[in-house]
Amino acid sequence: MHTLIAPAINFFILIGLLVYFLRQPLADFVRSRHETTRDELSRVADQLKSAQEKYDEFSAKLKAMQAEIGILREQARQDGEAIRLKLVADGRRVSATVVADAKEAAVALQEEVRLDLRRELALRVVSRAETMIRSRLTSEDRVRIRGDFVHDLEALAQ
Repeated sequence: MHTLIAPAINFFILIGLLVYFLRQPLADFVRSRHETTRDELSRVADQLKSAQEKYDEFSAKLKAMQAEIGILREQARQDGEAIRLKLVADGRRVSATVVADAKEAAVALQEEVRLDLRRELALRVVSRAETMIRSRLTSEDRVRIRGDFVHDLEALAQ
């Protein structure tokens, strides 16, 4: 045990000297570390508060944007519906115009065909009558017709 007393005394002297000389630097280190940690914690709390404010601000803006997008979608849907109704109305108006024009054209074409048929019928009747008259006309009838024609011309000349 004698051999342990001298090292134990040396150990306690070393501990005493270390406490004596290192107490103030160690206390300063601990104080400095405490202040640094407190400052960093305060700075992080400020950053967290700033980040939370920005998050709240951006969340509010995002909600406002979503509401605005909803309004724009509804407006676009209403505009599309209005355009669709206008196109349908325009289509109906144009189709009514086309039908009316087609009816007018059909009536005009029908009248034109009717007139052509009457002309053709009249020409055929006249041609047939001419053929019948020529076949039945005698030389005496021809002389009489020429005389009547000359007489009518002389009456017109006077």
